[in-house]
Amino acid sequence: MDILILNNTGWGLGGGVEEYSRILADINLELGNRIIKASLNRTRRTYEDLVLYARTEKHIVNIFDNYLEKSLSKVCLRFKIDLIHANITDAYNGYPIFKVSRKLKIPLVFTIHGWNYLCPIGWKIMLPEFKVCKKIAPHPHCAICVASLKKHESRSPIEIPLKITRIPYVSYIYRKLLQDADCVISPSKTFTLELYRELGVKAQYIPNPVNPALLRDALEPRVESIRKDEEQIVLFIGRLVHEKGVLFLPEIARRLNPKAELHVAGTGPLEEKLMRYRMPNMILHGLLFGEEKKNLLKRASVVIVPSVCREMLPYVILEAFVHRKPVVAFDVEGGQKELIEMTGSGLLAKPFDIQDFADKVNYLLQNPDEVENMTRNVHKVLLKEFTIDNYKEKLARIYNNVVS
Repeated sequence: MDILILNNTGWGLGGGVEEYSRILADINLELGNRIIKASLNRTRRTYEDLVLYARTEKHIVNIFDNYLEKSLSKVCLRFKIDLIHANITDAYNGYPIFKVSRKLKIPLVFTIHGWNYLCPIGWKIMLPEFKVCKKIAPHPHCAICVASLKKHESRSPIEIPLKITRIPYVSYIYRKLLQDADCVISPSKTFTLELYRELGVKAQYIPNPVNPALLRDALEPRVESIRKDEEQIVLFIGRLVHEKGVLFLPEIARRLNPKAELHVAGTGPLEEKLMRYRMPNMILHGLLFGEEKKNLLKRASVVIVPSVCREMLPYVILEAFVHRKPVVAFDVEGGQKELIEMTGSGLLAKPFDIQDFADKVNYLLQNPDEVENMTRNVHKVLLKEFTIDNYKEKLARIYNNVVS
């Protein structure tokens, strides 16, 4: 089977979508499929076999832009594609993919990587109240959320009104994509239920697999890192953007134990602001890959995920569990809560209460025996629920169903 695997972020980057796309490609090779890897992003350096250059302007005209549609059609015809597997987090790129799959009668499988399919800002959190949103987009409150978020990012006085006017169009496109795709894969139980409640779409719940190399690390003898008289490293890994709770980091650092350090690994638009407001016990590493990232995870005492959005399946939590590190996150319905409750390897703080969050981190730092008990069985869960073999079996079944 010839399969076109698409994402809109690039293949050479270190985020969850990129990691999933690489694992997906490896799984398909193991299944005996021929794969064509492609990215729809021209603004970042990538290392894929094929790059599709799509216009990057985010305006409504892109939905009807024939350039991407023609490029995709040429690729599908040239390589005689039997199935398209898309990992797209952008409605403007998703719609041309859908049109091509229907025009050429090629089955389309979508893997969901964010709540933006159900929410214009992708958080599924109501702003400025910071409450879990149960409304169905497009809803009048969506405009308030967009305005609340974008007022901190807007570079033009007309940007916010434009984004608000696009809400009905974007919501329609996402709904169309999900309802008409041949199969939708969701790595989150919470999202799967919400998707059915809001759109009536029955997604296949399959948690994303862990990189086999990381699972091999899980079987290595553990090097103890939490001791009251040793270094206490609290680690944040992720994009430096609003939804990841980056602006909470200085306040969390200020409330940590005197011996504790908050290490931040990642880059993004808020990096400069974080540098400006960082506390003395904060260390910013920038973007880390490979052994550097792995070594920092091994040294860490606690991994924090202070996201103010509802996550899908944060890959950093799986990486933390591989190294048997406890995780602290806010108690918000979504992937972060699912993973912590599934494994018992972490604590959930009151939603967006920084003091309670810091208290949970300090508790773990001061109670290494509790951490040992908490993370004792995490590898069993990983090896049962998040292996390549499990995912490969379910994916092969999906492919056979949609192609036949």
